[in-house]
Amino acid sequence: MIGRGQVTLGERGRLTLNFQGQGLPGDAIARAYGNVPGFTIGPIAAQAQIFGSLTPRGNPPPIQTVVQWQAPQAAYPATGTVTIAGDTTHVQNTRLQVAEGTVALQGQLQANGGWQAVADLGQLRLSTLSPQLRGQLNGQLQLSGSLETPGLEAVRAAGSLQFSQGLALINQPLSAQVRWDGRQIQVQQATAPGIQAQGVIQTRLLAAGLPQLTQLALNVKAHNFDLRTLPLANLPAPLRGTADFTGQVSGAIERPSVSGVLRLNQLMVNRVAFEPLLVGSLRYRPTQGLKLQVAGRQDRIALGVDTANRPTTFFIQRDQALAIGQTEGGQLRVQLQNLPLALLPLPQTANASFKTLGGQLNGNFLVNWNQETVAGEVAIAHPQLGRFTGDQFLGQFRYANGVAVLSSGEFRQGNSQYLLKGSYNLAGRQDMPQLQAQIQVTKGQIQDVLQALQWFELRDLQRGLQPPTYARAVDVQPVALGLPEATLQDQLRRFSEILALQDQQANQQQEAQIPPLEALKGNFSGTIQVAGSLQTGVNLDFNLQGQNWQWETYKVNQITANGRLENGKLLLRPLQLQSGDALLTFTGQLGGSQQSGELLAQNLPLADLQKAFRLPVNLTGKLSGVATLAGSIENPQAAGTLEVLQGTLNSKAIQSAQGNFNYQDARLNFGSQVVIAGPEPIRIAGNFPLKLPFAKVAPHSQDISLNLDVKNEGLGLLNVLTPQVNWVEGRGQLQLQLQGTLEEPIATGIAQLQGATLKAQALPAPLTGVTGTIRFDRDRIVVEKLQGQFSQGQVIAQGILPLANPVRTLTNPPCRHRPSPEHFPPTTGSQSPRSLSRWSQWSIDGDRIRAESCYSGGASNWQMDKFCSWILPVATATTARAPPAPAVLQA
Repeated sequence: MIGRGQVTLGERGRLTLNFQGQGLPGDAIARAYGNVPGFTIGPIAAQAQIFGSLTPRGNPPPIQTVVQWQAPQAAYPATGTVTIAGDTTHVQNTRLQVAEGTVALQGQLQANGGWQAVADLGQLRLSTLSPQLRGQLNGQLQLSGSLETPGLEAVRAAGSLQFSQGLALINQPLSAQVRWDGRQIQVQQATAPGIQAQGVIQTRLLAAGLPQLTQLALNVKAHNFDLRTLPLANLPAPLRGTADFTGQVSGAIERPSVSGVLRLNQLMVNRVAFEPLLVGSLRYRPTQGLKLQVAGRQDRIALGVDTANRPTTFFIQRDQALAIGQTEGGQLRVQLQNLPLALLPLPQTANASFKTLGGQLNGNFLVNWNQETVAGEVAIAHPQLGRFTGDQFLGQFRYANGVAVLSSGEFRQGNSQYLLKGSYNLAGRQDMPQLQAQIQVTKGQIQDVLQALQWFELRDLQRGLQPPTYARAVDVQPVALGLPEATLQDQLRRFSEILALQDQQANQQQEAQIPPLEALKGNFSGTIQVAGSLQTGVNLDFNLQGQNWQWETYKVNQITANGRLENGKLLLRPLQLQSGDALLTFTGQLGGSQQSGELLAQNLPLADLQKAFRLPVNLTGKLSGVATLAGSIENPQAAGTLEVLQGTLNSKAIQSAQGNFNYQDARLNFGSQVVIAGPEPIRIAGNFPLKLPFAKVAPHSQDISLNLDVKNEGLGLLNVLTPQVNWVEGRGQLQLQLQGTLEEPIATGIAQLQGATLKAQALPAPLTGVTGTIRFDRDRIVVEKLQGQFSQGQVIAQGILPLANPVRTLTNPPCRHRPSPEHFPPTTGSQSPRSLSRWSQWSIDGDRIRAESCYSGGASNWQMDKFCSWILPVATATTARAPPAPAVLQA
């Protein structure tokens, strides 16, 4: 230590000295003053100032000393300032680094050795004081003591403390008002969310001089304590609900004992709820274990657990479920009756297909704690794993060395039966998969599988094994259809409209081209190998055979499916469907981001295709072809060729028919050439929007394109395009280009007929000897002149027909007369006037009506506003319908 200063003598004498010291022996200095703190101080650095008046009663005041010191190598590194003035010593700005936090001190020392101080505790890590403690400690204490009796035993303290993560069984923030009497901590009031406590905490001093908490003796009252916050590790199932507790917590702080009165409110174990209120007692002793007994009106829980946290006895009743366990000879015998599987823990999994466990469990087990084995037999009613449900499961199992083994398992679902065996690696052993099983399908039904997967429509295939998303009940709101304030006649009319709408929807469902997937029925058998884990998913290898499958009116005699399901991708090698000599084979991969494969069709009956798409032609023969698949489920792609063998179209033999197609981005491109009778082929090429039911990608536009070149017998193909008028026979030629959209097509081309026979839905007999020319002019069909024979008369047609939308009325129709229907005089029996002079342009000639005028617009049962020039037999005139657009007919 070195120093320098100045001393002024005389009547106004004054002293000013400065000292600086390094490496001062802190522990030796403490011993010299008889103050041993109980921990190492180490070397001290100090800067001191001594100043003041040498005159005892002079001015300035008597001599003062200010020392700034640092002890960086102490057990608790510290810095501070000491001021000595007269008989009083002030401790200021003193900070100690304790338990990874800080203790800030302010205080003073009297001449008699007594001292007082205020300590502010900040972020002290409690685990450094005791391994059983957690979190951080904050607070403020008022301290007092005497230098004559150093050590914590002589210190007295009082103040407030905050434990950030609670204390003992309380793992929530805890605040306490405490006092230290030198031996123990008196907890005057401790509070945490829903908890209050009072009592004492015993301590013992460590070698470092700090106290270690040892024993508890607290009276505790808890209200609405959240069971989810209990610091209980390795619980077999999560707990939910709240608890009310009045009792004592005592004993060693690291292993306290608990006893008192317990009330459980809205208790849920996993996902199963007990009665709203269960009342009873709780007692826990570290040397004896746990005894819990609570009961409601019907539900009851009685549980005994040993010191190793193993159940020794239990009786649990929840509604009709019962679980009984009793230890005999070191083994626990367990009997389960109607126990919901939801009570049991399910290994954590990210796969949504396995997150739900359900069913009613019955069984008998034997648990050997010493050998760590479990063996027994189970029977599960209505088992459920994820979306897979069944009627019953039976099996025997054994658990040993961390592996659960199932033998003699039988799963029943409807009329389906599956035999199972396998193992589940609970211990995470690296020498075997987590899950492996073999399933033998002895009697399977495809409709049961579809029900389990909840695949009801073809579009359900798009989500694969993922669960469906259903709307909430609030999203389904009824729509008011009635008219309560209307007249009875209007209400009856509305009721009739509703019935008509229901009939229309029913007809649309009946006319659906492809049946719903839920209509598929059939038997299958085979084997399935399962391997993988519930966390990452399972892989399946399967070899299945199906017999006599039926999809409404479609039948398949034999189905073979051999492949693998891995990471959501289905690999088929191959899938075959056979019915008679018809065979459909697919080899490739479906699902995932990309799919690929080849589809081979052999001898598919064209009659089934006609029935599926309700084509208005008589089509027979066999279809063969090959297609290459690519893309994804969301955006499938395909390309291939097709060929018709032994085919007929409207009883006319198809000499040859080949075509090719390409499907990409929800659009179908195709081209074909068909030869029916004669040398002239039918050439068709087109491009249409077509979104498959299970795809997500929609066509970028609704534009269509069709080029058609047909002659003579090939005109029977027009029946597909114009079902209202069917080609029967004759000669003719059609060249047609179609663009626009299906709703608003734009057609260009020409059709020429010679001696043709046509059949119209609106006429009771066919038109024969039809000859003429028809032009397709964008959105309308222009009949230049078409004539033929109908019944016993001749029909001549000329005019315009709309291709899609009705044609507007002509601005200046060439009408000379506009008589109303009442202008027709009644005729009875054989009375038939020869002429009507009042209407110079109208006459009745025998059994014929001659009208010289024109027609446009719509008509029904002669309610016309204009008439055309035509002659028809009177016997058929009342049943004939007027054409839907401006036209001229004359005979």
